[in-house]
Amino acid sequence: MPTTAQPLDLSLGAALKWLRTQYWGLESSLGYLRTIHHKSVLLDLYQQCFPNEFARSKGDLAPQISYGTQEAEFFDLLDEQWFPLFNSIDEGEICDVVAVRTLGFNIFEVEIGDLEVTDILGAGLYEHLEWETVLDQLKVTGDVLKPVESEEIRWEVLEQTFRGSAEPLCYFPLVIQVLGRFTDNLFFDNSWEDQMEGFEWTMKDLTWLRDEFSKTKAIQEQMNQLNLWIEEDPNRVGAIVALWNQCASHQQLEIPLMPKVQIVPSSQLESALKEQYAAHRHHELAHQ
Repeated sequence: MPTTAQPLDLSLGAALKWLRTQYWGLESSLGYLRTIHHKSVLLDLYQQCFPNEFARSKGDLAPQISYGTQEAEFFDLLDEQWFPLFNSIDEGEICDVVAVRTLGFNIFEVEIGDLEVTDILGAGLYEHLEWETVLDQLKVTGDVLKPVESEEIRWEVLEQTFRGSAEPLCYFPLVIQVLGRFTDNLFFDNSWEDQMEGFEWTMKDLTWLRDEFSKTKAIQEQMNQLNLWIEEDPNRVGAIVALWNQCASHQQLEIPLMPKVQIVPSSQLESALKEQYAAHRHHELAHQ
């Protein structure tokens, strides 16, 4: 049976003992001590976050200045099971902050062939793509109304209108939120260019990122359902555009400024009131 690797002795005493065998200056020595402390923190977090995997780990048996096997295992597990991670050991550089990999993107820098169906539709509704291009890319063959301009759309009306629809049509507001980066979700509201490095190697930050990405995956699942729904029948775009157009501001103002009334001479009105009163009295007398 293979034996489990023993954890490194990352104590201050062990580090100082190792330093005595080296010919480094003060600055290099302090940098080494910071690295050893950082690696110790990572291994402690590895054990807390993934105790079973840590117990089976066969890590490095000697101190290293760069990341070793166990740190690589920890990063891979975080990336696969908790949240997307930018940290890499490819270049052997130490990263003392958690660099998360976000999912937002700049639609002007992505090839149209790499966009999801809902991305293309959203880009067309916001005039980032020609509408005819949208219909062609989505393979829409039926007659579809031309969407009103996005500046005419009232967000609160759009959200209420679509949320009242059946699944997955009710998820359409997410298309607009993801495109506009106002989902209130860290991973969607920042692009890969905005590499987030404001998180520290603590359980508090790691668990917060894990919980935030669980919300991200819920949004992704809803978006995927909407994508599949449109791909099954591209002409369903027509239903989306029809609801979109209902949310325009000018649609909300189509209310008569004055009630429509029939103007009649006062003599006719008086006669009509007398007839109504007489009919009412007759009804009362008939039931006495």
